[in-house]
Amino acid sequence: MVLKKYFILFFLAYIISGFGVGMSIIGANWYLLDETGSATDVGIMLTLNVFTGFLVSPLTGIITEKFNRKNAIQGTFIARAVLIGVLTVLFILDGFSIYYVYAFAIINGIGWTIYMSASRSLMQELLPEEELSKGNSLIEISLQVGMFMAGADLDSSTNLSVLKLF
Repeated sequence: MVLKKYFILFFLAYIISGFGVGMSIIGANWYLLDETGSATDVGIMLTLNVFTGFLVSPLTGIITEKFNRKNAIQGTFIARAVLIGVLTVLFILDGFSIYYVYAFAIINGIGWTIYMSASRSLMQELLPEEELSKGNSLIEISLQVGMFMAGADLDSSTNLSVLKLF
């Protein structure tokens, strides 16, 4: 019973995380496109995000096996928050720089990859083996719901809200 309570909390946290990821990805894309007018720059940013995640992926197994998975997830969130906080200060002090946006993409790519690996491994601790398939399905749905909510929320500021369709 306690495991299911932790899974429900984990499920809700995944929705919030998906919302945050969606907001940051959409926001960074729009901001970069607005500042540069270049779809190529947006493509480079997205490539950096995916490519750095791909490069760090061999280390994620080591991290999630060597450290407590919960601590790895929290450490990833804290490290991303600190590094993005530093980037925010640099933006405030220096103004726009495409290199800051690219650094943001790299930080997110690495952080997201470690987070995904650790969180999927944590699932094995939260649910019995016979419930893992259902649990993984729910977690994937929660991630998509969070990202959809982020897109709908950002879209509402342009009067093209997806939520207005319902």
